[in-house]
Amino acid sequence: MGTMTWTRYVQAISVLAFVIFFIITAPSFASAAEVSVQTAQLLPVGGNTCAPAGVSGFTPYVYNGSLHAFEFTVADSSYVAIAATVGSTNIPFNQMTRRGEASGAVRIHGDLQSLPVQRGLPISVTMLSAKGSGQPVCITTVATTVTTDGELSITPPAGAPKPVPPPVSTTAPKPKPAPAPAPTPTPASKAPTSTAAKPTTTATSAAFATTQSILKGMCAGTGADRLWFVLLALFAAVVAFAVFGQSQLPPALRTQEWTAAAIVVPFLLLFGLWYFVESCRTTPWVPVIATIVALAGLGIAFWERGTKRPMPSQTVINLPGAKK
Repeated sequence: MGTMTWTRYVQAISVLAFVIFFIITAPSFASAAEVSVQTAQLLPVGGNTCAPAGVSGFTPYVYNGSLHAFEFTVADSSYVAIAATVGSTNIPFNQMTRRGEASGAVRIHGDLQSLPVQRGLPISVTMLSAKGSGQPVCITTVATTVTTDGELSITPPAGAPKPVPPPVSTTAPKPKPAPAPAPTPTPASKAPTSTAAKPTTTATSAAFATTQSILKGMCAGTGADRLWFVLLALFAAVVAFAVFGQSQLPPALRTQEWTAAAIVVPFLLLFGLWYFVESCRTTPWVPVIATIVALAGLGIAFWERGTKRPMPSQTVINLPGAKK
């Protein structure tokens, strides 16, 4: 009798310990009043025809004071969990699975690393529903808080979804144009006389710039020495022709003015080229040589003119013959 009583006593203690362990370790189940559900419409913009999602059976799996997983049931099987947040930890969509039930609902299950519950651990799950063409796209947020003893308390989500308002045009209406005043007659003004000179000035500037660029290319390197050698040789030839080639010119050009112009004009051109074109200004002996050639030509030309001047003719007076 004593042995049977002791055996029954041990069995009763074992069953009681198992029940206590199951109560401590078994997950808790939440009612709909312990979960916050908010639904809004994403597309099309400007409306809200999405029905609130029915969420039930939210179950947190808490063992030894830490949350390991959670799951809940959604009445609308078109919903898919896309993101979740447990405390400050983000749960990606690939860690949340869905399982269809015979009633047409879907069971969402989320796995995560062990997180201590401590004073309370908020859970927020975001889901999307897209049923097809012509149907709105809905977004739903499920939020709750797991306490230290595995129970739930309502905690609204930080960013509850709201319907997107339709875009409002901010374009201000265009002002109506004011009526144009009647034109008043103005006295006729004289056309400016200086406009005709503008094209000529522009063309002259372009020609001067082109000439400078050509001369700069010719005087690059040792080209300046060769250029001045050729120009001084040509100048000497012109002076020599003006001095000694008088006989081959027409009589109208055999004057002192023409001879002086034939020597002075080329000299001024050479001096201007040497002074204004810096890229061709090599040595100061160039204007000195040109000056010597010009003075020599002028001296010879006018010296020969002075020596070849015809002597004035003597007047011969015919006296009448002597009378016999």
